[in-house]
Amino acid sequence: MPGTPDFTPVPDPGLPDARHTGSRQVAIVGLNRETANLLPSLLDAEGIQVIKVLNPDLEDLSRLTQYPHLDIVIDTTRNASIAARLRKLPLKKVDVISGLGARLLFCSIRDGRAEGKEGVLHSLEEIRDAVCLAKSKSDILKVILNTAVKTARADCGSLMLLDPSKRQLTIEAACGLEENVVISSIQRVGKGVSGYAVRRCESVLINGAVDRQAYAADYHKPEIVSSICCPLINGEEAVGVINIASKNPQRIFDAGDVEYLEELARLVAEVIRTARTEEAVQHSAHALGLLDSARGILSMKYRFEERLNLLLMKIANTFGAKACTYYEFSPAERCFVAKASSSVGPTLLRERPMLLDDLFAQRVLKNGNTFCVNSAGKGRAKKWYMLQPIRSGSGLAGTLFVYLHSERNHCKEEMGLLKRIGDLLGRELSKNRELESIKVQSLRHSAISQFSLDMAKATSLAELAKMILANVRLILEAETCVLRVRESAAEDLRVIETLSHRNPVWMKDILAVDGQISSHLAPGAGALKIDKLRDSGYGSEHQAAESALAMGLEIGGRVMGTLALYDKKSLDIAAARAFSEEDKDVLANFCREAAKGLQRFLPGPAQASVPEAAMAETRP
Repeated sequence: MPGTPDFTPVPDPGLPDARHTGSRQVAIVGLNRETANLLPSLLDAEGIQVIKVLNPDLEDLSRLTQYPHLDIVIDTTRNASIAARLRKLPLKKVDVISGLGARLLFCSIRDGRAEGKEGVLHSLEEIRDAVCLAKSKSDILKVILNTAVKTARADCGSLMLLDPSKRQLTIEAACGLEENVVISSIQRVGKGVSGYAVRRCESVLINGAVDRQAYAADYHKPEIVSSICCPLINGEEAVGVINIASKNPQRIFDAGDVEYLEELARLVAEVIRTARTEEAVQHSAHALGLLDSARGILSMKYRFEERLNLLLMKIANTFGAKACTYYEFSPAERCFVAKASSSVGPTLLRERPMLLDDLFAQRVLKNGNTFCVNSAGKGRAKKWYMLQPIRSGSGLAGTLFVYLHSERNHCKEEMGLLKRIGDLLGRELSKNRELESIKVQSLRHSAISQFSLDMAKATSLAELAKMILANVRLILEAETCVLRVRESAAEDLRVIETLSHRNPVWMKDILAVDGQISSHLAPGAGALKIDKLRDSGYGSEHQAAESALAMGLEIGGRVMGTLALYDKKSLDIAAARAFSEEDKDVLANFCREAAKGLQRFLPGPAQASVPEAAMAETRP
């Protein structure tokens, strides 16, 4: 670009510089505070040759291709578009690193020994690859810790991160420590050297034995002759510590080692801050992806049960859960019965009903909000249980249950996602129930209309009675039906037909209960619905049935018959067997039609009153 000022702080004769023996040629992209802080250190660093400082706002990035011996491009802009353009440049065997990588490179080459440089550079290659390729910050932290231990010539080290909610430190990366030490090491803030460093936000150098009283330490490690504990500062707070220790009396740490570790700690804090920012972005994208998938699954043109199964499998796969199950709430029994699961097939759930553990069930019923509990498992993994109540309208319909193993310290993001999915599922469940109710009611009314037409074909009361029971049992899905009639005004109600798959001994108990219920069915009272016979006044010594639905058959204002149903059929043996309010309305409509059919074979009140009036006239 003609006339563009050259920002390179070294002479630029216009031709690419030849490579100096043993040096690495570096170009910096960006004119900002980070470049200003970084440049003096790079100019003084041994083995580094800064050949270009490029301002991307005024200069073309393609100018970097003029330097055939270029090894490293340091991008200090933190601009995604500039980073993308740098990656597209035809720069062979040129590493593009951030200011973080450059500072790490500089601070690590502090030991002037030639033999130390190669080891450091090898470690830096590992760090660079980890920063560029690692999918989690834990991998990056492990490589950085290994670099710290190698370059400081320490024997072991650890990197601990702070859990703010519990105010305790746990090891995130370790080098030279036994596995059982890594798993069991938990340090409270303010306790021990690490807790002391975090609370005061200052480094600690200890040569010799630890003053257990000064640091509130409850451990003694006589094999450690020298150690440094440096806090990781993010903003104004410590988010963890990095520790290195020497067991060799010939290697005692000094102030220079502390300064080196503090510089490395600043880089670790930046890695953590960057990783957390990326995690937040990834979580946002992850959450939107899962919610979009959930909406897509629930909007499919499949049966609701199939969509529910797909949704549960999606949740389980996304969370990495062992199982995701939907439990339906049974109001009558006050329990939750599994209806679908990512780990158990629907056939097995029907054959072997699975109930939600009473501890979780009571918790759902008590607070009605999303909650999460955990228990310690083997090693560092924990067992997490997340539950999300599902509401349909104003009532509780069921709960989503997610069970997973994880080393994480909390599941806040997963709980937030589960709540939003629960809201989606609740709305879809309400819609599905409404559609199913409309569909069922429509079919029932159609069946009643057909029954009304078929009654005209009955040639006797017995034939009509069989027709009534066969239809009402089919329409209302009852296990047992009993029909009683009064063939004359003065006669008591008697059983003329029953329909049931139960044995005769059981039927005897049903008829005893039915005799009591039928005697209390008054004209104009409508249908009688009893959800729990054992708690009503109609219970018998032997529990004949769990629920009942009955109504009088009125002819001319008088009850000339009764129709009673006992226990609603269900494929699920754990489901409630009580009749619903919709069933009550359907029975009322059915009984009105059945009473019209009975008029052909039973006397009405007018017929009974004629002879009585004639007899009254002949009396003296």
